[in-house]
Amino acid sequence: MKKSLLLGAALFVAAGVAAQSIEPLDIKPVYFNSFEDEDLNGAKIVGGGEIMEIGGVYGNVFSNAMNGMRQNYLLLPEDALTHSAETEEISIVFWVNRGNETDSEHYQWSPIFSAYESAESNIWPMLVCQYRGILQINNAGWCDYEDIYNVKGVNTAYFAANDSDWLADGEWHLYAVTFTPKTAKVFFDGEIANEWKIPNEDDRTAEGLFTNGVAYKHICLGGNQAWDWQDPDPGFWFDDLAIYDEVLGKEELKTIMALKNAGDNVVDMSVVNGVAEYYDMNGMRVANPSGGMYIKRQGKTVSKVIVK
Repeated sequence: MKKSLLLGAALFVAAGVAAQSIEPLDIKPVYFNSFEDEDLNGAKIVGGGEIMEIGGVYGNVFSNAMNGMRQNYLLLPEDALTHSAETEEISIVFWVNRGNETDSEHYQWSPIFSAYESAESNIWPMLVCQYRGILQINNAGWCDYEDIYNVKGVNTAYFAANDSDWLADGEWHLYAVTFTPKTAKVFFDGEIANEWKIPNEDDRTAEGLFTNGVAYKHICLGGNQAWDWQDPDPGFWFDDLAIYDEVLGKEELKTIMALKNAGDNVVDMSVVNGVAEYYDMNGMRVANPSGGMYIKRQGKTVSKVIVK
C-alpha cells in the first residue's frame, strides 16, 4: 500500500469537510528514503531487517532486526553525508517507532544513526547519534557534546534509566538532529531535547562533518554502535528518512509532522475524474514528472506514485 501524504499548499479531505491549509516546506532534502522504491533509493539492508508494509500514512517501513550487535541496520549510499560542504549545515530527520522492541531497558544504550569509514572500522572517523538523545563525533576534529556545552548546563538522557523512554508508548515519533561546526540540536517530535553551543575559541568542533564528509562511507540507520561497546542494534521501525543540507528548526519539523499526520484524514475518498497534478516530495508542483517518486492529486484522491 502506498502512503497517503499531502505535500501541496492545501490538504483536501473527504467531501463536505473544509480544506485545511498546510504550507509546504521550501527546503528540499538532499537524500530521501520512504522505503517504497524497490531499490530503496540506493540503501541496503544489513542483517536480519526487512521492509514491512503497515499501511496508512506509513505504508512501507524499515523494520530492523533486534538483539544483534553491529549486525543489523540499513546501510545508506556512501554519498549521503557529502552534500553540506558549502552550507556547513546538516539535518537528519526520520520517523521512528520502537516496533519489535518491548523492553525499554533492552535498547536504552543503543545508537539510532551512525557513520564510519568502513564496516571494519568503528573508531574514527565516526558519527553516532544515540537513541537517548546524546551525540558524538570524531572526524578531523571531535566533540562528545559534554554537559558543559549544553545550553542547560547538563545533558538530558531520555531512556529507561531515567524513566524517560520517549518511545515507550509504542507510537510513531519524529526524530531530528541538526549540526553546524559549533552547534547541535536533538529534537523529539519537533521539541528540543538537547542543544549544544560550543564557544568559537574552544577546540571542540563538528567541522569535519562538512569538510571531510566524504570520509563517512559506512552510514547506518538503526544500529552499529561505536567503539564495540556491545550495545544492541535496536529493533525499531523507521520511515521517511530525510537528510538536508540546511538546519531545520521547530517550525519546519512541526510542518513535517502536520503533513504526515494529515494523511489520517485522507480516508474513504472516492475517485473523482479530473486532471492529475504532481508534486515533488517537498511539495513543489511538477509539470512533467519523470523518473522518480511524486505525490499525485487527482480530484479528491491523493497518493504517492513512482513515475518511471
